[in-house]
Amino acid sequence: MNLLILRIFEISLIRKFLGLIPVSWKRKYYDRRTSKIVPVLVYTMGKVASSSIYLSLYRQYGGIVLFGHNIYEDHDDWRLDYIYRRAIYEKKPIKIISLTREPIGRNISAFFQTFERNTGFKLENATFSHDELFQLFLETYDHDLPLKWFQLRLQKVFGVDVYSTPFPQSGASVYTHENIQVLVMRSELDDSEKATLICQFLETKDFHLENENVSSQKNYSSMYEQFKNKIKLPPEYINKMCESKYFNHFYPPEMIEVVRKRWEN
Repeated sequence: MNLLILRIFEISLIRKFLGLIPVSWKRKYYDRRTSKIVPVLVYTMGKVASSSIYLSLYRQYGGIVLFGHNIYEDHDDWRLDYIYRRAIYEKKPIKIISLTREPIGRNISAFFQTFERNTGFKLENATFSHDELFQLFLETYDHDLPLKWFQLRLQKVFGVDVYSTPFPQSGASVYTHENIQVLVMRSELDDSEKATLICQFLETKDFHLENENVSSQKNYSSMYEQFKNKIKLPPEYINKMCESKYFNHFYPPEMIEVVRKRWEN
Protein backbone atom coordinates (compact mmCIF):
# COMPACT_ATOMS: atom_id res chain seq x y z
CA MET A 1 0.00 0.00 0.00
CA ASN A 2 2.87 2.39 0.84
CA LEU A 3 4.43 1.69 -2.56
CA LEU A 4 1.12 2.50 -4.25
CA ILE A 5 0.82 5.81 -2.36
CA LEU A 6 4.40 6.69 -3.31
CA ARG A 7 3.76 6.00 -7.00
CA ILE A 8 0.58 8.08 -7.00
CA PHE A 9 2.47 10.88 -5.21
CA GLU A 10 5.24 10.75 -7.82
CA ILE A 11 2.73 11.00 -10.67
CA SER A 12 0.93 13.91 -8.95
CA LEU A 13 4.23 15.79 -8.59
CA ILE A 14 5.01 15.27 -12.26
CA ARG A 15 1.54 16.50 -13.24
CA LYS A 16 1.89 19.54 -10.96
CA PHE A 17 5.20 20.44 -12.60
CA LEU A 18 3.75 19.92 -16.09
CA GLY A 19 0.89 22.22 -15.15
CA LEU A 20 3.34 25.14 -15.06
CA ILE A 21 4.42 24.61 -18.67
CA PRO A 22 2.48 26.48 -21.42
CA VAL A 23 0.08 24.27 -23.36
CA SER A 24 1.70 25.28 -26.66
CA TRP A 25 5.01 23.81 -25.46
CA LYS A 26 3.29 20.65 -24.30
CA ARG A 27 1.63 20.20 -27.68
CA LYS A 28 4.99 20.51 -29.44
CA TYR A 29 6.44 17.93 -27.06
CA TYR A 30 3.51 15.61 -27.76
CA ASP A 31 3.98 16.15 -31.51
CA ARG A 32 7.57 14.94 -31.23
CA ARG A 33 6.64 11.95 -29.07
CA THR A 34 3.69 10.85 -31.20
CA SER A 35 5.70 11.14 -34.44
CA LYS A 36 7.90 8.30 -33.21
CA ILE A 37 5.54 6.02 -31.26
CA VAL A 38 1.77 5.69 -31.70
CA PRO A 39 -0.03 7.19 -28.68
CA VAL A 40 -2.33 5.05 -26.53
CA LEU A 41 -5.64 6.15 -25.04
CA VAL A 42 -7.13 3.98 -22.29
CA TYR A 43 -10.70 5.03 -22.93
CA THR A 44 -13.41 3.05 -21.21
CA MET A 45 -16.25 3.07 -18.71
CA GLY A 46 -15.26 3.23 -15.05
CA LYS A 47 -14.78 0.29 -12.66
CA VAL A 48 -13.49 -2.17 -15.25
CA ALA A 49 -9.88 -2.36 -13.98
CA SER A 50 -8.81 0.38 -16.40
CA SER A 51 -6.70 2.28 -13.83
CA SER A 52 -4.37 -0.70 -13.56
CA ILE A 53 -3.87 -0.80 -17.31
CA TYR A 54 -3.38 2.94 -17.60
CA LEU A 55 -0.84 3.28 -14.79
CA SER A 56 1.03 0.16 -15.89
CA LEU A 57 1.30 1.51 -19.44
CA TYR A 58 2.17 4.98 -18.14
CA ARG A 59 5.21 3.47 -16.43
CA GLN A 60 6.21 0.93 -19.08
CA TYR A 61 5.15 2.12 -22.56
CA GLY A 62 7.59 4.24 -24.53
CA GLY A 63 4.97 6.57 -26.03
CA ILE A 64 2.27 8.92 -24.82
CA VAL A 65 -0.41 7.23 -22.68
CA LEU A 66 -3.66 9.02 -21.82
CA PHE A 67 -6.76 8.08 -19.83
CA GLY A 68 -10.42 9.05 -20.00
CA HIS A 69 -14.01 7.89 -19.53
CA ASN A 70 -15.85 10.59 -21.46
CA ILE A 71 -14.27 12.88 -24.05
CA TYR A 72 -17.25 15.26 -23.87
CA GLU A 73 -17.14 15.77 -20.11
CA ASP A 74 -13.34 15.99 -20.04
CA HIS A 75 -13.10 18.48 -22.92
CA ASP A 76 -11.16 20.95 -20.73
CA ASP A 77 -8.28 18.47 -20.52
CA TRP A 78 -5.93 19.66 -23.27
CA ARG A 79 -4.38 16.17 -23.53
CA LEU A 80 -7.66 14.51 -24.44
CA ASP A 81 -8.42 17.39 -26.77
CA TYR A 82 -5.02 16.85 -28.38
CA ILE A 83 -5.56 13.13 -28.93
CA TYR A 84 -9.10 13.70 -30.22
CA ARG A 85 -7.94 16.27 -32.79
CA ARG A 86 -5.05 14.03 -33.80
CA ALA A 87 -7.41 11.12 -34.43
CA ILE A 88 -10.43 12.88 -35.94
CA TYR A 89 -9.10 15.96 -37.76
CA GLU A 90 -5.49 15.06 -38.53
CA LYS A 91 -6.28 11.38 -39.27
CA LYS A 92 -3.11 10.22 -37.56
CA PRO A 93 -2.83 6.77 -35.97
CA ILE A 94 -4.06 6.21 -32.44
CA LYS A 95 -4.53 3.05 -30.39
CA ILE A 96 -7.39 2.79 -27.90
CA ILE A 97 -7.84 0.21 -25.14
CA SER A 98 -11.32 -0.37 -23.73
CA LEU A 99 -12.84 -2.95 -21.40
CA THR A 100 -16.15 -4.55 -20.55
CA ARG A 101 -17.46 -5.95 -17.27
CA GLU A 102 -20.65 -7.71 -16.28
CA PRO A 103 -23.02 -4.77 -15.70
CA ILE A 104 -24.53 -5.56 -12.28
CA GLY A 105 -21.29 -5.98 -10.35
CA ARG A 106 -19.83 -3.07 -12.27
CA ASN A 107 -22.72 -0.77 -11.32
CA ILE A 108 -22.48 -1.66 -7.63
CA SER A 109 -18.74 -0.98 -7.64
CA ALA A 110 -19.23 2.32 -9.49
CA PHE A 111 -22.00 3.36 -7.08
CA PHE A 112 -19.57 3.19 -4.16
CA GLN A 113 -16.75 4.82 -6.15
CA THR A 114 -18.92 7.82 -7.11
CA PHE A 115 -21.09 7.84 -3.97
CA GLU A 116 -20.56 11.47 -2.98
CA ARG A 117 -21.00 12.79 -6.52
CA ASN A 118 -24.29 10.95 -6.96
CA THR A 119 -25.81 11.33 -3.49
CA GLY A 120 -24.21 14.46 -2.03
CA PHE A 121 -23.00 12.50 1.03
CA LYS A 122 -19.45 11.53 1.95
CA LEU A 123 -19.26 7.75 2.09
CA GLU A 124 -16.80 7.70 4.99
CA ASN A 125 -19.32 9.64 7.10
CA ALA A 126 -22.35 7.68 5.94
CA THR A 127 -24.59 6.12 8.60
CA PHE A 128 -27.16 4.67 6.21
CA SER A 129 -28.78 1.32 6.87
CA HIS A 130 -28.50 -1.40 4.26
CA ASP A 131 -32.05 -0.67 3.05
CA GLU A 132 -31.27 3.04 2.73
CA LEU A 133 -28.09 2.32 0.76
CA PHE A 134 -30.06 -0.02 -1.46
CA GLN A 135 -32.62 2.70 -2.22
CA LEU A 136 -29.85 5.19 -2.96
CA PHE A 137 -28.28 2.67 -5.32
CA LEU A 138 -31.53 2.17 -7.22
CA GLU A 139 -32.54 5.85 -7.31
CA THR A 140 -29.32 7.86 -7.74
CA TYR A 141 -27.07 5.83 -10.03
CA ASP A 142 -27.23 5.73 -13.85
CA HIS A 143 -27.66 1.97 -14.29
CA ASP A 144 -27.81 2.23 -18.09
CA LEU A 145 -24.27 3.62 -18.33
CA PRO A 146 -22.53 0.32 -19.22
CA LEU A 147 -25.36 -0.61 -21.58
CA LYS A 148 -24.90 2.50 -23.72
CA TRP A 149 -21.24 3.43 -23.18
CA PHE A 150 -19.85 1.97 -26.41
CA GLN A 151 -22.46 3.70 -28.59
CA LEU A 152 -22.28 7.10 -26.87
CA ARG A 153 -18.61 7.29 -25.93
CA LEU A 154 -16.74 5.20 -28.50
CA GLN A 155 -18.85 5.04 -31.66
CA LYS A 156 -20.16 8.61 -31.45
CA VAL A 157 -16.71 10.05 -30.73
CA PHE A 158 -14.35 7.86 -32.77
CA GLY A 159 -16.69 6.14 -35.23
CA VAL A 160 -15.88 2.62 -34.03
CA ASP A 161 -18.92 0.32 -33.90
CA VAL A 162 -18.10 -2.68 -31.71
CA TYR A 163 -21.53 -4.18 -32.40
CA SER A 164 -20.91 -4.48 -36.14
CA THR A 165 -19.33 -7.93 -35.81
CA PRO A 166 -19.74 -10.79 -33.30
CA PHE A 167 -17.49 -10.64 -30.26
CA PRO A 168 -15.10 -13.63 -29.99
CA GLN A 169 -15.54 -16.24 -27.27
CA SER A 170 -11.92 -15.59 -26.32
CA GLY A 171 -13.01 -12.35 -24.67
CA ALA A 172 -11.06 -9.85 -26.78
CA SER A 173 -11.15 -8.29 -30.23
CA VAL A 174 -9.41 -5.56 -32.20
CA TYR A 175 -11.50 -3.12 -34.27
CA THR A 176 -10.07 -0.87 -36.96
CA HIS A 177 -11.70 2.29 -38.30
CA GLU A 178 -9.51 4.31 -40.67
CA ASN A 179 -6.57 5.51 -38.54
CA ILE A 180 -8.02 4.24 -35.26
CA GLN A 181 -7.43 0.82 -33.70
CA VAL A 182 -9.35 -0.32 -30.64
CA LEU A 183 -8.62 -3.30 -28.41
CA VAL A 184 -11.68 -4.39 -26.42
CA MET A 185 -11.21 -6.92 -23.63
CA ARG A 186 -13.37 -8.44 -20.92
CA SER A 187 -12.15 -7.23 -17.54
CA GLU A 188 -12.80 -10.76 -16.27
CA LEU A 189 -9.80 -12.10 -18.23
CA ASP A 190 -6.72 -13.05 -16.23
CA ASP A 191 -4.10 -10.32 -15.91
CA SER A 192 -1.63 -12.49 -17.81
CA GLU A 193 -4.07 -12.76 -20.72
CA LYS A 194 -4.64 -9.00 -20.71
CA ALA A 195 -0.91 -8.34 -20.66
CA THR A 196 -0.36 -10.69 -23.60
CA LEU A 197 -3.17 -9.05 -25.59
CA ILE A 198 -1.81 -5.57 -24.88
CA CYS A 199 1.72 -6.64 -25.90
CA GLN A 200 0.37 -7.93 -29.20
CA PHE A 201 -1.81 -4.88 -29.76
CA LEU A 202 0.99 -2.39 -29.08
CA GLU A 203 3.72 -4.56 -30.60
CA THR A 204 5.80 -4.29 -27.47
CA LYS A 205 7.48 -6.72 -25.07
CA ASP A 206 7.81 -7.32 -21.34
CA PHE A 207 4.60 -5.54 -20.36
CA HIS A 208 2.98 -6.62 -17.10
CA LEU A 209 -0.02 -5.40 -15.14
CA GLU A 210 0.16 -3.85 -11.69
CA ASN A 211 -3.21 -3.76 -9.91
CA GLU A 212 -4.46 -0.33 -8.83
CA ASN A 213 -7.73 1.19 -7.59
CA VAL A 214 -9.04 -2.14 -6.26
CA SER A 215 -12.35 -1.81 -4.41
CA SER A 216 -11.26 -4.29 -1.73
CA GLN A 217 -8.42 -1.90 -0.82
CA LYS A 218 -10.64 1.17 -0.45
CA ASN A 219 -11.60 2.67 2.90
CA TYR A 220 -15.18 1.63 2.18
CA SER A 221 -14.28 -2.00 1.40
CA SER A 222 -16.11 -3.46 4.41
CA MET A 223 -19.33 -1.59 3.61
CA TYR A 224 -18.96 -2.52 -0.05
CA GLU A 225 -18.55 -6.24 0.69
CA GLN A 226 -21.52 -6.28 3.06
CA PHE A 227 -23.66 -4.49 0.49
CA LYS A 228 -22.77 -7.02 -2.22
CA ASN A 229 -23.55 -9.95 0.05
CA LYS A 230 -26.87 -8.61 1.35
CA ILE A 231 -28.32 -6.88 -1.68
CA LYS A 232 -31.53 -8.36 -3.10
CA LEU A 233 -32.13 -6.93 -6.55
CA PRO A 234 -35.57 -6.72 -8.16
CA PRO A 235 -36.12 -9.41 -10.86
CA GLU A 236 -36.89 -6.70 -13.44
CA TYR A 237 -33.50 -5.09 -12.77
CA ILE A 238 -31.65 -8.40 -13.21
CA ASN A 239 -33.64 -9.18 -16.36
CA LYS A 240 -32.90 -5.78 -17.87
CA MET A 241 -29.16 -6.20 -17.37
CA CYS A 242 -28.99 -9.85 -18.39
CA GLU A 243 -31.14 -9.35 -21.49
CA SER A 244 -29.38 -6.17 -22.64
CA LYS A 245 -27.71 -5.89 -26.04
CA TYR A 246 -24.44 -5.00 -24.31
CA PHE A 247 -24.29 -8.06 -22.05
CA ASN A 248 -25.38 -10.51 -24.74
CA HIS A 249 -22.92 -9.13 -27.27
CA PHE A 250 -19.79 -9.35 -25.13
CA TYR A 251 -20.60 -12.41 -23.02
CA PRO A 252 -21.72 -15.96 -23.85
CA PRO A 253 -25.03 -17.30 -22.44
CA GLU A 254 -23.32 -19.49 -19.83
CA MET A 255 -21.49 -16.51 -18.31
CA ILE A 256 -24.69 -14.45 -18.29
CA GLU A 257 -26.49 -17.29 -16.51
CA VAL A 258 -23.77 -17.41 -13.84
CA VAL A 259 -24.21 -13.69 -13.25
CA ARG A 260 -27.99 -14.01 -13.15
CA LYS A 261 -27.84 -16.73 -10.50
CA ARG A 262 -25.20 -14.83 -8.52
CA TRP A 263 -27.43 -11.79 -8.10
CA GLU A 264 -30.71 -13.67 -7.84
CA ASN A 265 -29.30 -15.52 -4.85
